Amino acid sequence: WWIFNSDGTPQRPAKVGLAEHTSLGSILTDGAGMSLYLFDNDTPGMSNCSGGCLASWPALLTEHGTAALQDVTGTLGTITRGDGSVQVTVNDMPVYYWANDAAAGDAGGHSLGSVWWLLNAEGNAIRQLVEADATPTATPMPVATAAPVVDDGY
Repeated sequence: WWIFNSDGTPQRPAKVGLAEHTSLGSILTDGAGMSLYLFDNDTPGMSNCSGGCLASWPALLTEHGTAALQDVTGTLGTITRGDGSVQVTVNDMPVYYWANDAAAGDAGGHSLGSVWWLLNAEGNAIRQLVEADATPTATPMPVATAAPVVDDGY
């Protein structure tokens, strides 16, 4: 069953799934196959990315909880950011997009500044560096939007 908004659209959770990266193995993505990242400067339950950081690294936000897809075994949750928005967490760590990732399977933010990392199925940072020619192969879930900042599950 679904809970519906006043306009008749269903309320759907932010989905977290997996894509296969040629060098790193399974990586966490949103429901559209967009890569998700962990920020080393965050602490459990707290985002330390705001302002310009957040412009480059948009948070995966939700208005209706979270849902793990495929073989995601990390613990999904949420935190409330300072502006009142609700950010998805994996193992209590906030997760983000890289603004320069344009399509499902892009993973250009991996290891940037030695503080931004892709995550494995267990929700742990993958701290392995990749060769320049290694690319992920996304297996996106059906969704209506390509790269939502608020992943409402379409």
